[in-house]
Order: sequence, then C-alpha cells, then structure tokens
Amino acid sequence: MDEAFHMCTKGAFVTVDTIWECGKKVTAATFDKNPSFNLMGRYATSQFNTLDTNADGKLTFNEFKRGFAGFFSTVGSTLVDIYDADGNGRLEGQENHAMHVGLNNIWDEFSSDKNRDLINPILNTWVGSDLDKNVDTLSKAEMTEQAILHSVPYFESA
Repeated sequence: MDEAFHMCTKGAFVTVDTIWECGKKVTAATFDKNPSFNLMGRYATSQFNTLDTNADGKLTFNEFKRGFAGFFSTVGSTLVDIYDADGNGRLEGQENHAMHVGLNNIWDEFSSDKNRDLINPILNTWVGSDLDKNVDTLSKAEMTEQAILHSVPYFESA
C-alpha cells in the first residue's frame, strides 16, 4: 500500500486531484483499449469525502490505506468487468492473458521494488480461489475472494 500511496505523491498526503492524475497514469499504462477509464480516479472521487475522516481535503497515508483496502476488495470483480470481452461473466483464454499483461504493465511501470511476491497471488488466482473447479476460467467470485484475502492486512493495520 505504501508503494501505491507514494506512486501518487512524494509528500505526506494526497488530494482528490492528485489521486485523479495518478489514476490517469495507471490507466494509460494498462487499459489501452479504453484510455479514459480511470478506475482509481473514479473511485477516489466518489469516495473521497468518506475516506477523508478529518475532513481536511487531504488523505493521509492511513486514510488512503484504509480507503483503498476497500477499493482492492472490489477490484477483482471489476477486473472481470474490464477484461471480459465476450460478456460471459468470467475470464477465459485471451481475456486472462490481457488481464495479466495489464496488471504486469502497472507493476512494471509503477513499482520500484519489482517484488513479484506482491502481485503473483492475483495473477495466480485460479490456484488460490478455484471455486468452480475449472482452472481455465476466473469468475467474479474467484477474483473477488482473492482480492479480499489480499486486502485484509490493510484493514487490520489501519
């Protein structure tokens, strides 16, 4: 989470505008089929007043961490929505590949440590959350379960 926060700012806080701009960078690096899709910025804009617990117009690291843990817990099903080209509610074949490329592009562009241990659980969701016993597909439920499991530490330490 520290990496994500400092991707958006060099300071001790972020504003809704800095998160929006940061989200545009992430979007440009990953969602080339829809470059105006700024998921991170849209989430922050819609939730900013809730996340800004002291109402000072800024998110501290702790406010950001707590709020974006919730974001990450919904990102699994959102990834299915983004990459599900045939609209069947699950990722298969090329759709899985496209998601992996997109997530790896974000990681390679914005992560300073390149520690694959942090991203591999999402990339390997079919191993950790194979609810339908079909290792060739990823459903919204499987992606959501995996994202929630990996966001728990951010809730616990907030």
